[in-house]
Amino acid sequence: MSIPKLITHACGQINGVNYSNSKEALSYSYHSKGSKFIEVDINLSADDKYVLIHDWGKTFEYLFGYNIKNALKAADFQKLKIQDSLTTQTLEEFLSFMQENQDLHIVTDVKAGGNIRFLEFIKNHYPKLLARIYIQCYDFNEYLTIKDQGAQYQILSLYQEEKIDFSKLDEFIKANQVKHVSINKPRAMSDFILSLSKNAITILTHTVNDTEELNILLQRGVNSVFTDTLYL
Repeated sequence: MSIPKLITHACGQINGVNYSNSKEALSYSYHSKGSKFIEVDINLSADDKYVLIHDWGKTFEYLFGYNIKNALKAADFQKLKIQDSLTTQTLEEFLSFMQENQDLHIVTDVKAGGNIRFLEFIKNHYPKLLARIYIQCYDFNEYLTIKDQGAQYQILSLYQEEKIDFSKLDEFIKANQVKHVSINKPRAMSDFILSLSKNAITILTHTVNDTEELNILLQRGVNSVFTDTLYL
């Protein structure tokens, strides 16, 4: 299945809250808004279990209203309510939702533990879901390793890269048949995208919550955006 024009970011906005990765946001985006591609933030708890939260710092404070020095244990994280109303999720709870809804795809943003460990977890426990998981990889070596170890879909994500040698990027895309590349909005609005779009690839950018901005980016050659609030 090809990546659609809109990918729901962090399970989508709900009750005015972004980055919740909550059960309610997931249900609303999927059941009420028909989103079939959803991005999630995957992190590790203090007891080394996968939970859905962007980070244990600023995002945790935004969602829960107080600071913590270290990651929580998964069981303690599950007891919390996001802004007093929304329900946290473990990765396994999200994957169970995927098993129940066969047309749902996930785009990963793995924050801790790395993509290699994440892929091994999926292969060992949820192998049938591999065909619906798009793994964002953050450098060339990681992309190749994930591909060699059995991932079916990878996105080469460049938004963390401050400087990019386009000739090397272009060579890498062609040599490894890269099909999906994610860039930040400044690059999407620069001449960078004009060169990148010469390749037969899907170009993604983030985060876009304005229809006018979306249309400008699509006209410039972006194929898909991560969004908190827009739906097809």
